[in-house]
Amino acid sequence: MDSLINRPEDVKVLRSNGILYTLWTDEDVAKLFNTMGTDLVTNNRKYLIVKTWIALGFRTYFNNPLAVIASVPAFIALVLTFIQTWFTVHPASK
Repeated sequence: MDSLINRPEDVKVLRSNGILYTLWTDEDVAKLFNTMGTDLVTNNRKYLIVKTWIALGFRTYFNNPLAVIASVPAFIALVLTFIQTWFTVHPASK
């Protein structure tokens, strides 16, 4: 967010597009984001390693259209299993 917000006008644009909701003034939000990340040091090497792992995973496991097609029903089965478990733990009141 710090890279998106530099001035109060940036906050106004984000609020008008429904991206940012705040109870503070635009000036306060801009000041918050501009001072929040001043002491942070970015480690681009770590991001490069994570991006490399993600690319390697896609290249290894999704190099075939059938693998992509097969992963969709597997994902749906996981979501349905989660929903079933949720309603088992938290049953609807009668």
